Amino acid sequence: MTLSALALMAFLPGSAIARPCPVAGEQDPFDLVAEFVGKTWRGEELRRGGEEQGSALIDVAAWEWALGKRAIRITHMLLSGGPGPGPHGGETLILRDADTGALVSQYVSLSGLRTQGRVCVERHGRLVMEEDVTNHPHFSKIRSTMTLSGDVMTSQAETFSNGKWSRISTMLYKVTDPASRPEFPPAQ
Repeated sequence: MTLSALALMAFLPGSAIARPCPVAGEQDPFDLVAEFVGKTWRGEELRRGGEEQGSALIDVAAWEWALGKRAIRITHMLLSGGPGPGPHGGETLILRDADTGALVSQYVSLSGLRTQGRVCVERHGRLVMEEDVTNHPHFSKIRSTMTLSGDVMTSQAETFSNGKWSRISTMLYKVTDPASRPEFPPAQ
């Protein structure tokens, strides 16, 4: 949500986390990322030099509390630059694992792609989602790193294929009008 590149082309990687999840201390990890929530974000892909590309890849993601503030729901929709014809988007749910207390995520998309994995809150305003990917022909994992600075969120997405991680995109998100919240077309 999901809030994020493949967070856009698929969204947000999983069971074989490439690095350990740092402990955020005694503070509730949801408190450390609360500034992401309650906002609708509009993102554009950045070029290698860091400039916005214009209309290449545009995503809108609404971050909201769910389940009585026990979870975060990220609903996203690509407005342009999607992987194929028709709308592309999905929903991510971030919540605590009942057994371990660690934050976990699940994502489902309109195209049938699914992910699930762990969420590491590395520090205030920075989270990393590493997820296993189901129903994608070219990669088995995705990692999205989201960093908040004021009202700007940067999201970097990497995929895991052939034994290595490769960056696929960097998105720059800015807070936008809540009325632009993604709405999925009805099922046919």
